[in-house]
Amino acid sequence: MCPWYNVICCLYFIYYHQYLKTTYISDPSNIYAEEDSDYKDNLDFRHHNYKDMRTLMKSVHDECPNITRIYTIGRSYQGLKLYVMEFSDNPGKHELGEPEFRYVAGMHGNEALGRELVLNLMQYLCREFKKGNQRIARLITETRIHLLPSMNPDGYEEAYKKGSELAGWADGRYSYEGIDLNHNFPDLNNIMWNAQERALTKAQEKSKVAPETRAVINWMEEIPFVLSANLHGGELVVTYPFDCTRDWAPQEDTPTADNAFFRWLASVYASTNLVMHQFPHKIHITHSSNKIKSREANDSIQNEN
Repeated sequence: MCPWYNVICCLYFIYYHQYLKTTYISDPSNIYAEEDSDYKDNLDFRHHNYKDMRTLMKSVHDECPNITRIYTIGRSYQGLKLYVMEFSDNPGKHELGEPEFRYVAGMHGNEALGRELVLNLMQYLCREFKKGNQRIARLITETRIHLLPSMNPDGYEEAYKKGSELAGWADGRYSYEGIDLNHNFPDLNNIMWNAQERALTKAQEKSKVAPETRAVINWMEEIPFVLSANLHGGELVVTYPFDCTRDWAPQEDTPTADNAFFRWLASVYASTNLVMHQFPHKIHITHSSNKIKSREANDSIQNEN
């Protein structure tokens, strides 16, 4: 069974299963199609720029029009659309009692892994549903799944054009305006502290919200999501909310009332990851000012703001 609160780990299992041995829906824009018979996973795992991403999403929708819908939640600062693909047995409709789930990737434009995993997940869900995979059919009929592969398309395009050989670590990481979208979502504590310390007005707070961030906030207000995950690159770790200290005290634990649930959910996800679960000694979490390193048996989960 895959209850709604476990959909996040079920979808990670799909990633891992897909990586090992599944096929994919052909991407019409792929000029690097693998022809080697010894190739094992058959994934179209490469960089998809904005145009390629749109083409791939359209090909998935054309393959599975009855369970998919492509829509946009807004535009980036440079006007690129923030595309979302929905999977549901009733696309476009919120059904009473059916949970809403979302994956967001590409918040940092130069972290390409999450973007490509989400694009591959789209292909996998479609193909496996058509094949009659009962687990996938249950996910799609009992959960409304929303996949946003690129929250920061402006940043991705900048990094994509420069390439890995010429780009620095920060090229494309931030939005076109230079905003770190990962730290652009306001929280009540910081709003209060900033207002106290710098007497910020409400208008000044609004002016700092990037259009990409505002689009996601509006999206969250429009759809009653019960669970979500944001995919980043650069570390093998599951983080959960929230960790916020006024003076950025590096080892100050700030649990919420839901800390036990958040930690359990992170543990469920981590236990589905083969490396996290079987080889925890290989995972090293770098301590930073806003992260708490767990010293328990599973040190692949941490608290984050």
